[in-house]
Amino acid sequence: MKTSKLKNLFITGLAALAFTYGCSHITYTQQQASVPQQTSVINQCSDSKQLEETILSESSKYQVVMLGEDHADLDDDYFIARLLPELKKQGFKHLAVELERNPPEASLLAKALTDYTASKISPDEMRYRAMYTVLSPYIEGLISIVEAAKKEGMDTICYDPSYNEYESSDRRDELAFKNIKALIFNKEPKAKVIVYCGAAHLNKEKRYNPHLWSWEGRLRLKNKSKDGKFKCLAYHLNKYSRGKTLTVSVFGDDPYIDCDITLDLKKNEYRKNNQEK
Repeated sequence: MKTSKLKNLFITGLAALAFTYGCSHITYTQQQASVPQQTSVINQCSDSKQLEETILSESSKYQVVMLGEDHADLDDDYFIARLLPELKKQGFKHLAVELERNPPEASLLAKALTDYTASKISPDEMRYRAMYTVLSPYIEGLISIVEAAKKEGMDTICYDPSYNEYESSDRRDELAFKNIKALIFNKEPKAKVIVYCGAAHLNKEKRYNPHLWSWEGRLRLKNKSKDGKFKCLAYHLNKYSRGKTLTVSVFGDDPYIDCDITLDLKKNEYRKNNQEK
């Protein structure tokens, strides 16, 4: 019986890895909240290059750029990978990736992801270890981003806490911020950092987020939110940087994710929060 419980815990831990987190095609009921209305203009672009320029025209003003994506969409990751060389030119030398900082030795796949990001194993070894797992479809996106960062000489760190370190989404994002601070800002307080994460972590204010609320329920976290309102990673980073955190979603429009810039890669459209109708 004890072995069975340990096995179930191990499987649950793998399911809770960073690449299954976020807002990947989550279905939910809109409880206790009406859908927020967007008031900003939707702008049409001729191609993805214009979408890149939309971000780059703003990013140089900030200390932190958070790029939020859909973990299930490789196009999101490829787009982010193309941005990294230009962001490096703007002084962004650090890439923080939503993977476990200290995965347990027993979590072989989580350990492999962290080892790959730290250049301890090759991309091909990473592909081999992820074969036939829930993460297999997403590995190419991760590899494209990490390899682009390595090519630019960026320092790449994994910041997510392990599944057994938290009992709520609020606590998870608080620990994620503390890991970024320990690994980057404690050494270089003014460092310019790119954060690669699921789009559900991009809200700068504490607000209702059914994506995270649904995720808490599925993982049966002990201290889950009672009202579905969360202080996301963006909240902590924006506070640390004194308002110098730019949030960008390449996930597309979502009424519960309030970003500075929202992109729809499939339609070549973007929306800026400060651009009113």
